[in-house]
Amino acid sequence: MRFLWPGRKIPALNMRNTPPSVRGYAVAVVATAAVGALRLALAPALGDVAPVIPFVLPVILAGWVGGFRPAVLATALGALLGTYLFVPPYDSLRVATTAEAVALALFLVCGTGIALVCESLHESRRRLQSQNRRLILEADERESAQQALRRSEARLRESERAFRLAADTAPSMIWSADPQGVITWASERWLRYCGLSPEQNARDWARLVVHPDDHERCVTAWSQALATGCDYEIEVRNRRHDG
Repeated sequence: MRFLWPGRKIPALNMRNTPPSVRGYAVAVVATAAVGALRLALAPALGDVAPVIPFVLPVILAGWVGGFRPAVLATALGALLGTYLFVPPYDSLRVATTAEAVALALFLVCGTGIALVCESLHESRRRLQSQNRRLILEADERESAQQALRRSEARLRESERAFRLAADTAPSMIWSADPQGVITWASERWLRYCGLSPEQNARDWARLVVHPDDHERCVTAWSQALATGCDYEIEVRNRRHDG
C-alpha cells in the first residue's frame, strides 16, 4: 500500500524487510503497552489479582518474532509496568510483601526461560534456512554445470557434423581412430572406394584393404605410431572395391 501526499508519493513501511530482532523489539513495546492498557481497564474488576501474569503474553510474542533479546525486553517492561501500576503501593517500583516479590521473581524467571526457548527455536530456524540456501546454491551450481555441459556437447556435435560434412565432400579419403587404434569414423569416399561397411572398416580394415605384401609393414608402423605418438606416414597399396 502507498499513501499519496500532495505532489509526492510516500512508500508504506514494509515490515517484511525489517530484521527479526527489530520486529521483536517493536512487538515487545507495543504488546506490553496493549496488555498494560487492557489490564488497567480491567483493574476495577480484577483489583490486585495477577498483576504481572498477563505480561507473559508479550514475552511469548516478542520471543517468537525476535528471539532472546526482544523477549527479555518484554519481560523487563512487563515487570516494571506491572509493578508500577498494579502492585501496592501504586505508582511505585517498590514491592511491599514477600508474596509479591516471589511472584515478580517467578515472572522474571519464567520470562527468561521463554526467551531461551524462543532463541533456541530461532537458532534452529536459522540453521535450517542456511542449510536450505546451501542446498539451493548447490542445486543451481549443478544445474549451471549441466547446462554448460549440454552446451559443450551440442557445440561438439555441431563441430563433428561440420567436419564430417567437409570430409565427405573433400577429394581426399579421410578416417579417424581413437588412441587404441580403433577406427571411429571414415569418410563416405573411403568406404565407397574400399567397398566396406563402417563395421568392417573399424574391425579389420588393414587385412581387408591393404595388399598382403604391405600388410605386415603397415601394421608394424601403425602400432609404433600408437605406442609412441609419433607421426604416421606410410605408402601402401590398397584394394579397391572391385578388387
